[in-house]
Amino acid sequence: MAYEFIQKSGKHTYICLGRAYRDEKGRPRSKREYIGKIDPETGERIYKAEYLKRLEQEGVDTTDMASDAVFNNLDISASSVRQYGVFQVLRKLSEDIGLSDCLEQAFPEEWQQILSLAFFLTVSEDPLTYCEDWLKDSDSFEIKALSPQRIYKLLENMGADERDRFFELWNARQPEDEYLALDITSGSSCSALPVDDDWSYNRDGEDPTQINLCLLLGKRSRLPLYQLPYQGSLPDVSALQALLAEFRAITHDKPVVVVLDREAYSPERVDAMLAGEGEAAVPFLISAPVSAERIVEWVEQERGDIERPLNIQVLRQQLFYSVNRKKEWREKESIQVLFILSPELAFRAKDHLMKHVVHLRDEARKEPGRYLDNSFYTKYLEINPKADEDSEYATVITKDEVTENELLNSGLTVLLGNTQTGAVDAVRIYHDKAVLGMAFGRLKCSLDLKQLRSYSRKILDNKLFVLFLALCLQSAVHQVMEKHGLDKVLTMKQIFRTLATHRVQTIAGQRIVQPTTKHLKAIYKAFGIKQLM
Repeated sequence: MAYEFIQKSGKHTYICLGRAYRDEKGRPRSKREYIGKIDPETGERIYKAEYLKRLEQEGVDTTDMASDAVFNNLDISASSVRQYGVFQVLRKLSEDIGLSDCLEQAFPEEWQQILSLAFFLTVSEDPLTYCEDWLKDSDSFEIKALSPQRIYKLLENMGADERDRFFELWNARQPEDEYLALDITSGSSCSALPVDDDWSYNRDGEDPTQINLCLLLGKRSRLPLYQLPYQGSLPDVSALQALLAEFRAITHDKPVVVVLDREAYSPERVDAMLAGEGEAAVPFLISAPVSAERIVEWVEQERGDIERPLNIQVLRQQLFYSVNRKKEWREKESIQVLFILSPELAFRAKDHLMKHVVHLRDEARKEPGRYLDNSFYTKYLEINPKADEDSEYATVITKDEVTENELLNSGLTVLLGNTQTGAVDAVRIYHDKAVLGMAFGRLKCSLDLKQLRSYSRKILDNKLFVLFLALCLQSAVHQVMEKHGLDKVLTMKQIFRTLATHRVQTIAGQRIVQPTTKHLKAIYKAFGIKQLM
């Protein structure tokens, strides 16, 4: 058994390691080893570098243990300092969700290079060509520099069989009973639900060569499990049936629910998905505009019943009201309708509009004549000219009925479906869809998807594959943030920026990790990192 003890000798105080044992005759004996000393001014324990190295090899965390290592000026000038935290968190996370293991089995030679590209996409919005610079400044796998030429070669050499093998392994790790097909290009602004983090995410309005993505998401794991690129609009039912057929092959015929945003809504599309064009109906959940025909009538029918204590739901500490109804869609056929009202979003919408109207009113009062024919102002204001001969313009009045009508349905979302999805599950689904949609929007520039015509199909497919890996990582990061409450105080970008401030210096082959701050310790703890390497 080993134990530490303090021994004084003259002016010095030493740290010793005692080891108790029995000799060959069974008699108790002990050995002592000098492993450090006490700083006489601070009282801090200073350990010998070789002792700390031995502890690290035994798996002991020595981050907060000071060392007596001494380096000369040449060692220090030749040392390197790199970002430390980002790589440690992403490596641990990819191991925890099994991403790195599946990638290593599918791409045994290139998996670390591919995962490094995915790490770069996860934390950066720069194009892949900047990955080499990022890796130079970051702790990473021991791989060759990923120059633009090397990245191009890597993307050229990745094969479809290896990708398919990865997806097979990746899906085998996720024991899902039900899956969600998400058209992540639809935009989160069309699903303004209670737990959405941002106001909106918009399409680019690019030409028909734009590649859209449909993701297969595990309903329980909330991780992307498969992706299909497609051209045109997903809700075209014939294209939708083809996508579902491929998804069912991946999931071995387990249920797949199609989740669509408000911009995909039309009565004809709902008819087609209910009918299934001669096949089984397509399971779906779609957000419907509250101004659409038939939806307006339903909202008026339920308006008085939605905001009742009986209908209160809570998800991620956010309150909302929900009413679940069956409504007649067409003769002898009904549809599930979820009315979801978020008081928080309603308040934010009112606050935003009122500040806007007050700003317009104050500006119009300064120079009323300037805005008489400005529809941007007259939409909300009534500007009355010449009340009498002594005044040029008399009054600027707010059109209260306009603002009231505009705010009538604020915070309200209507979801249609033919599945028995509850309100909490529906809100969670659309929230996860919004997170992935916004992540995809940010990553488009990194992949240079606006230059589609310049890519071979093989390189494009492999770029989208790296994108898929990055989406998996961002989804997993978001889940950790929610689980430990980090999303209440930090954004994902702020977490990565904080991690990037933590540095590791390598001097004469010895890695010295900087001490951790309170915020860094909280982040490392949330991601399950107990020992810094």
